[in-house]
Amino acid sequence: KKLWGIVLYNLEKQGDFGISCISLAEMQKYEIDPKEVRGGIAAIRDITELSVVCTLTELEDGSVKGSFRSNDDSARRFAETLGGGGHDRAAAFLLENTSLVAAKEKVLEVVGK
Repeated sequence: KKLWGIVLYNLEKQGDFGISCISLAEMQKYEIDPKEVRGGIAAIRDITELSVVCTLTELEDGSVKGSFRSNDDSARRFAETLGGGGHDRAAAFLLENTSLVAAKEKVLEVVGK
């Protein structure tokens, strides 16, 4: 899948944390439907040395959608800190009127990286 390729190519690892950012330009260039992006985190979820992973996706309305997956309850805790929610090991959030760069900085601050 094109989406998985982009997610893996953009993956940045910091210790046991991994983050991948998907820009609106990339989605348009590779004709990726924004609804597909939910599945992108599966591309990095099973990388064994990462206990927490996050994907950030830039949306057309100027917001950034984020998803966390974790081996413990930190996915929910991190998402809640960013105004979202979900389950202990799978959670999401939406940052409105935020650039992809600013969203990444917020996530890194929240996870302590």
